[in-house]
Amino acid sequence: MPTKNKQKKKLPKASTKPDDFEVVPRQVLGQIYQGPIPSPDVLKQYNVLLPGAADRILSMAEQEAAHRHKMEERALEVEAEDLKARARDSRWGQVFGFLIGVITVTAGVYTATKGFQWSGSFIGTSGVIGLVSVFVIGRKRQ
Repeated sequence: MPTKNKQKKKLPKASTKPDDFEVVPRQVLGQIYQGPIPSPDVLKQYNVLLPGAADRILSMAEQEAAHRHKMEERALEVEAEDLKARARDSRWGQVFGFLIGVITVTAGVYTATKGFQWSGSFIGTSGVIGLVSVFVIGRKRQ
């Protein structure tokens, strides 16, 4: 393969003398707005480029705000429904817990009166202990 002799170009040394520098003033302007509606100047420029654009932008912002309000309202409704369902489930749990407690204690008493004291004590006590433990564990989790 043929190789070419490459010559390195030497760069001039940078000057560090203060007189060798030229000060060029520059100014950078920026504009920031937040939200769906631009500033009035920008809306005016949109209208110059596309007549009626400002009205369309404002209409779009109004529609977006209405949609956001509708979605927030729906979220609150769903949350209220969820709270009602939890309260209903809690009530049913209390009713069934009470029924289980009454049935186990009644079964224990009935068994004990028929001559099986140890079995009756075990049935009545296990039902009560089970209910108490469920309520205690449930309270600790909350």
